[in-house]
Amino acid sequence: MKKYIAVVAFILGVSGHGVPAHAVVEYVKVCDTYGAGYYYVPGSSMCLNPLTGETRLTTVDGVVKGRSELAKMVDRANSRADLAMQGTALAMALPNPFVQPGHNFAIAGNFASFEQTGALGFGAAYKMNENLTLTAGGAFSTGTVAGSGRGAALRAGFNLSW
Repeated sequence: MKKYIAVVAFILGVSGHGVPAHAVVEYVKVCDTYGAGYYYVPGSSMCLNPLTGETRLTTVDGVVKGRSELAKMVDRANSRADLAMQGTALAMALPNPFVQPGHNFAIAGNFASFEQTGALGFGAAYKMNENLTLTAGGAFSTGTVAGSGRGAALRAGFNLSW
């Protein structure tokens, strides 16, 4: 008899009879107050648009708009990347003029472009005597497509030989 009850229990267990249906769990709650694409931040009444990082919260004073911390970090990373691209273009544009034998002065110019950022550079060298040459240069960025603004780089140096 015990064997028969065990077989029936096994068959019912495998077939799903007698097992209550699982309740549907709502993991992400849609926030339709501010339009399509917003979801409630769990544990709060704040709504987040994950595509733009925009947050909105209704208060007694009205709707407060903001940005999620992740969106702010992405914005900062993009700004640093823009500055790095601008710095690379500036460094590439800085010329290193060379005074030819028998001459005392030289000028040079370069244009460089890196990742849609352009820069224009100029430089000069002056041979003070047989052993000392002074150099200076500057580069100016035309800005980036992302609009990080214009930049500048300057350098000065010397070459002492004996």
